[in-house]
Amino acid sequence: MRQIIEVLRLKHDVVLSHDRIARACGLSKSVVGKYVSQPQEGHHLAVARGRG
Repeated sequence: MRQIIEVLRLKHDVVLSHDRIARACGLSKSVVGKYVSQPQEGHHLAVARGRG
């Protein structure tokens, strides 16, 4: 869960590419893409920002 939140933070708050996020988190670009496109994205962002 922590890794998903970090991926979403880097994507939406820091605005990094999937490639840069993958390298920063030690994940593949396809995993980053799956995390970013998950339907629960809004919930994870709310939790990451302390609103969940």
